[in-house]
Amino acid sequence: MASACCRELIILLICTFAASENVRNDTVPEIYSLHIRSDIAYRFATTTVVSRLANHALESKEAVFLVQLPESAFISNFSMTIEGKVYDGQVKEKEQAKKEYTKAKSRGQTAGHVSAKPRETNRFKVAVNVAAQSKITFNITFQELLQRKLGLYEHVINVNPGQVVRDLKVDVYIHESREITVLKVPPLRVPGETNNLEATQNNELAVIDRIAPNKAHISYRPSAAEQQADSSAGISGQFVVQYDVKRDMDAGELQVVNGYFVHYFAPTGLPVVNKNVFFILDVSGSMSGRKIRQVKDAMNVILNDLREDDYFNIILFGSGVRYWNDENMIQATLDHVGAAKQFVRRMSASGGTNINDALVRGMEFLERHESQSGKKLPSLIIFLTDGDPTSGETSLEKIESNVKAVNKERYSLFSLAFGSGADYKFLQKLSLQNRGVARKIYEDSDADLQLKGFYDEVANPLLSDIKVEYLGDSVDNTSLTRNAFINYFDGSEIVVAGKLADVNVPSLSTRISGVGAEGNVLLDTNVIITGGVGNTLDLDLDAPDASSLTSFTERLWAYLTIKNTLETMKETSDNQEKETLKQKALDMSLKYHFVTPVTSMLVVKPDEPEKNAGDLIEDDGSEAESSASKSRGPSRKMVHSASVQRSSGSPGFSGFADNDPHFLITVKGSNKPVCFDVNGNPGDLYQLLWDPDSDITVNAKIVARKGSTKTWNKTKTYFGAIGFLHGNTRVKVGPHSIKINDKTYNWRQNTVISTTDGVKVTIHKKRNVTIGVGNGKEFAIVRHRVKRNHPTKVSFVGFYILSGDGLSSRSHGLIGQFFHRAVNIQSPTASPASASNPALLTFQGRFRKRPVEVRPGRRLNMRTSKHVDCWHVRNNGWGFIDGHFENYKVKDILREDLAIDLQQFKT
Repeated sequence: MASACCRELIILLICTFAASENVRNDTVPEIYSLHIRSDIAYRFATTTVVSRLANHALESKEAVFLVQLPESAFISNFSMTIEGKVYDGQVKEKEQAKKEYTKAKSRGQTAGHVSAKPRETNRFKVAVNVAAQSKITFNITFQELLQRKLGLYEHVINVNPGQVVRDLKVDVYIHESREITVLKVPPLRVPGETNNLEATQNNELAVIDRIAPNKAHISYRPSAAEQQADSSAGISGQFVVQYDVKRDMDAGELQVVNGYFVHYFAPTGLPVVNKNVFFILDVSGSMSGRKIRQVKDAMNVILNDLREDDYFNIILFGSGVRYWNDENMIQATLDHVGAAKQFVRRMSASGGTNINDALVRGMEFLERHESQSGKKLPSLIIFLTDGDPTSGETSLEKIESNVKAVNKERYSLFSLAFGSGADYKFLQKLSLQNRGVARKIYEDSDADLQLKGFYDEVANPLLSDIKVEYLGDSVDNTSLTRNAFINYFDGSEIVVAGKLADVNVPSLSTRISGVGAEGNVLLDTNVIITGGVGNTLDLDLDAPDASSLTSFTERLWAYLTIKNTLETMKETSDNQEKETLKQKALDMSLKYHFVTPVTSMLVVKPDEPEKNAGDLIEDDGSEAESSASKSRGPSRKMVHSASVQRSSGSPGFSGFADNDPHFLITVKGSNKPVCFDVNGNPGDLYQLLWDPDSDITVNAKIVARKGSTKTWNKTKTYFGAIGFLHGNTRVKVGPHSIKINDKTYNWRQNTVISTTDGVKVTIHKKRNVTIGVGNGKEFAIVRHRVKRNHPTKVSFVGFYILSGDGLSSRSHGLIGQFFHRAVNIQSPTASPASASNPALLTFQGRFRKRPVEVRPGRRLNMRTSKHVDCWHVRNNGWGFIDGHFENYKVKDILREDLAIDLQQFKT
């Protein structure tokens, strides 16, 4: 079952590359090797992903490294190997890392900043520009403690390279202290599907090697053909390993290594304890439709699963509160369950959301039941809601206070946040304050299965009021992770870790107490420690993996301590206590090199001078011959952040117009793009793209460098604004604001706007705007900003076609006319082409073949900060474009008809 306690872990390297999703296989470097290895040492999993990419193209390409992390994992290492150099990530306090990231960015360096964001998905993503015919290696390591649910440990590895990989392999090594009794590798799981731990099918491509009773190696090496059979984009799914170990009716496993210990407790043979279970269900108006149908379906199955000696009741709440039985908790006999199912089937959604009254009255009801019955059973509250409180008491702080006051830590509150409208952070805090946990129920077709899956985890309590104690003076009690638990459920596991008081203590003894179905339960165990290692472990200190095994208890202790501390931070309302806990979590995260919600990872790669944004603005551009492209001295007065969220181009074509303004067009038949300049007058408006079939028009407005009063053939000009039109959607983007139809947005936000015409506009804070139309057409407008009071420079924007899939053969405009155009380049025979010895480019014009002289040149792609060799056409593209560039003028930046009369230019 998926959890909502997730984090997004993301690297964003500025200036030299851009993040990308769903990129086409023909536009990205090849992933020629993807190796994933997990070493599970006594339930603590260390996973390393090594991805090797090669760019076979003659120009730089963008590579994307995306890893889906387990929900509870901490990143412990990340590195990139570029041109033989290894760049390691450094874990720093979040605010410090952010400052260093900003500082590195302002110096024009490539900077990577990885941080954990608890309210978003748990992904790690880095995108980097890979030079022509070069390679790059990504290496990431993350660690997690496998949680036992419904009797199995489950290790999930997400495999989704986005392409077929020649050398793809996954290896999982398991090393346990007890015999492995169950080991399964089910078929690849589709992400988002509800976990089915009872699946009987196996992954036919996985090979299981039972090395020893307590050791196993699982390998998965799908061939290219087998990956292709899964989909044309290769493997996309979750590789899952499930296992369990031999258990007895004892105090569990104590594992001691080098002064640290971990204690696993999951006894077998205990009878199930009868329980009180109170279902408190939201039936406010927002629960109408599919949501309430799914709750009905789930409750129908859950009620059937109640044990006959359990007691239960149901509260439905909207603006008010309604009981199924307002007198008492009811025994789960067949007749009573049938009546409750009829009640659930009749429930309907309406009104507001009165969370306070529902929880307070439910807990008061349980208190009266206990008092009247004289029975003290474990009491579970299953509380489901899909929104914020809107009726009764609506203050979150007051609700927390009221619930804590009436509960007095007696009943376990399990909160289920149904859909994106629920305040998961609030529900998580509420549950932690009341001896429970919160989970997120995703609003999807399997929501009923998610609800039932969670109930199954808590349906069978075996012990209550559990205490784990370590006898004598052998343990530093201040180091212990959580060691008191309200319930132990069948199929789960209790884990405690700590430090020994002295690394040389000869033994460690523990006592576990709790209340079971037949009264008090008391269990003891003892472990002898020799050479720093407990006698329950079979560590071979001379083995190749000995170093990782001998440190696993310490890192696991640190991992659990940080987890416990972060949970307590969420639970407390005391600001001073919160700061103390934050500092503790920070200190341990830094010491053990974990990326957690209080730390970030920073990677800084010094850039070459040509990547400095200050160099870019000074590129003259009136002629693009190779002699004019020599490097200038550094200038860092301009902030240039041009990362974009897609890869460029459809097959064989890409194009952009940027800087002052340079046009660069990739055309069929040429090994290099063709480039030309357009130097208009300030205030002139030009049409860049017009496609009547796709109903897309793009126009641009010219602005001049400050103080420029010269005519168009000498003035240094730029694009001051870009206008985009599709259907009824009108988008105008300038360096200072973005206007979408009648609403104006600023550059200080990240936001996505979708229009009724199917246009998706994404504002990437202070960097660029991407515009998507349909499934294949995508454009970017990149912002270049200078200080408003600069004496000569002006802020401007550039236009890029990232993907032109679906643009028709009737496309036109200064860029659009080349979308389906093929050329032929004839080099001079006597000597190589040069500024004084041009090559001849010929192509089929609209009415006849047209020749035009071209010369070797270079242009700067300001989106990637890379220079690109090109064939340069002089005189504002004369002979290469249809007509004269002034024929592309329009009267309004949001004009949508074709600017040029093509019948005038029969050449």
